[in-house]
Amino acid sequence: MKSFALSLVVGLLVVFCTQEAILAQKIHVLMVANTSKDNNIATYCQRDVDNARFVFAYLVPSEQYCFTVIQDKGATQSTIFAAIREHNVNRNDAFVFLFTGHGGNSNNHHFMQLPNRSSLWSYQLDDVVNSKRCNFRAIISSSCNAYVNWGRAACGKEEWNVKRDGIAPVMENLFFNHSGFLHMNDSWPGHYAWCCNNGSEIFDILFSFMCLSPNTRTCWCSIDKWLDGELDERFHDLVKRGIRTPAPGQTHARPITWNLPSHN
Repeated sequence: MKSFALSLVVGLLVVFCTQEAILAQKIHVLMVANTSKDNNIATYCQRDVDNARFVFAYLVPSEQYCFTVIQDKGATQSTIFAAIREHNVNRNDAFVFLFTGHGGNSNNHHFMQLPNRSSLWSYQLDDVVNSKRCNFRAIISSSCNAYVNWGRAACGKEEWNVKRDGIAPVMENLFFNHSGFLHMNDSWPGHYAWCCNNGSEIFDILFSFMCLSPNTRTCWCSIDKWLDGELDERFHDLVKRGIRTPAPGQTHARPITWNLPSHN
């Protein structure tokens, strides 16, 4: 009888702890933005920050995400790496690193340029972010990859009441129902990244999709393929109309994805 009672207690504890783990799932967002006054794309970078804040507040309950921004002169390699390492996460959580600003490519290695003109190399960032002990890790950046760059008003197609309905299915599926590591940038080696009136093209497209389709359940693999077409279509339209000048030899604009997570 005692054995049965003990087994029952243990079983209930396991169920309780499992439920608590599910309820406690959280998206930890760390965004780095080069919004310093001497940055010629500071306005677009700030719009990316504002739009990112809005998306998570619009689609995720406040207790299920935290949003931290490092920008201007405070965005140094040491402060960024320290913020990533010191950020406490649970094993069922998601950790998302976002970057918006200038960048480039040296010896076929992509880097993001910080306000103090130092470089944040993608391969270094990979190691630090991917070391986080949580279920899902991601790096999504908007920066040029050229050798040595949403409209919130559109949200209304499917209104989402986060206080009433909780986390939107699109966010739950992308950040909690994937395991592994995601790392993508919106330009290939030798290419420029692109900005629009609402900020960086990749964030404009991605955030618009999230807000316009909160009930959609899709995977990062599909998002990756979809961004290929969307970015390339905008690129050709802007070049044809003479609004943008491509990098030497650039004939398309597609995201480069170094790692894709698995869909649970």
